[in-house]
Amino acid sequence: MNSQQALHIERRAEQRNLKLLVWLRWLAISGQMLAVIFTHYVLKVPLPMQQILLLLGFLVVVNLVAAWRAWRPGKLLPNAILGDLLLDVSALTALLFLTGGATNPFTGLFMLQAIVAAILLRPWEAITIFVATVAAQFWLLGNGLPLNMPGTHHMGHGAAGPSHFDLHLQGMFLSFFLSGSLAVMFILGIRSNLARRDRQMTRMTRQMEEETVVLRLGLMAGTAAHDLGTPLTNLAVILDDWVDLGPPPQEELRKQALLMQEAVTTCRESISHMLRSAGQSRLENSRPVDAAAFAGPIVETWCATHPGVTLMLKDQRKSGGAVLADILLERALENLFDNAREAGATTLTLILADTGAALTLCVEDNRPGFPAPILEGRTNRDSGGQAARLKQGHGLGLLLVQSVVRRLNGELVLSNLPGGGARACITLPTLTHTGAI
Repeated sequence: MNSQQALHIERRAEQRNLKLLVWLRWLAISGQMLAVIFTHYVLKVPLPMQQILLLLGFLVVVNLVAAWRAWRPGKLLPNAILGDLLLDVSALTALLFLTGGATNPFTGLFMLQAIVAAILLRPWEAITIFVATVAAQFWLLGNGLPLNMPGTHHMGHGAAGPSHFDLHLQGMFLSFFLSGSLAVMFILGIRSNLARRDRQMTRMTRQMEEETVVLRLGLMAGTAAHDLGTPLTNLAVILDDWVDLGPPPQEELRKQALLMQEAVTTCRESISHMLRSAGQSRLENSRPVDAAAFAGPIVETWCATHPGVTLMLKDQRKSGGAVLADILLERALENLFDNAREAGATTLTLILADTGAALTLCVEDNRPGFPAPILEGRTNRDSGGQAARLKQGHGLGLLLVQSVVRRLNGELVLSNLPGGGARACITLPTLTHTGAI
């Protein structure tokens, strides 16, 4: 799985968490509204209703904005949850100030906001919210409008209603029930989102592994087709001569039999190498190695099997850079070499260069150059249109190379050289070579 797909899944999970936070805030606002109405109209505790309603209205507006942000498509704003939680802490502080300050039993709701921050935010952001809740609680110790509780002067046996202490205990119970319920709902929702994200990650990883096997087999088949071309052609020529002219004399027959045996051995070795390479583990083939150390053996091996073509390696890097030593990248380079040779190139050069954050592996040759239809879709961003153009005369090789480069978060650029010839450049992110195998 590449980084873009993983980032997309992470963003979807973050968006679901934001939606969950919006629903949690709606429940909290509703609970606060019911508590205020019950206290003011049922318990007959006078409250500054105008200021409280304005404050709750402000929270409604803030949550509407958060809901729009969570449900709209596109990139989420950075630090959006941090800003929302800071507004929640400020609003709860103001609400508690209007309803008794630190004596209000609902000060326990600060703990819910700290829990939400610890789950959703980065460490420094969660600490910011926790410090804000502690500072708010400390400030409320010496600030707050006192509540005029009805019947608080009846503290003896003839009290007409519940005492202030009884109401405080009941409020503490309601605060615990509200904060505990919201916390459990939120944590269960987060667990559900995380499980859903993990399932998506697992499914995507399995799909990418299956596609990697198919792509690897495709590259192996393409390389095997190049390797098998010459021996199979020799076999076909000899057999055609036998059909047309009959078997040759004994001595010539022995020579031709040895040639056929050599061709069969070459075919068998090519197929065995393809099967061995396709079965190599991904971890073994994905270690970071120096680019020159990776490309050198590939160039030597290819030159040994293609004596009629000159292939040189030039290292023009200003600083060291590493690539993933994956069999797919190795086959991609070999496909570029084979395509150049089939197009008539007799001299090839593999140039290694770096541009800071990127490493380029450019294959230059002396062929006539790429046709115009190929250059019109010169990057792998036009995969659909270029796929059709590649099939018209440049085989499956370049299409497979594009797939490999895309999986490595890179780019393939095709161009013609000013003085004649063609250039195929693979650009990959620069890695740090640790020397580990």
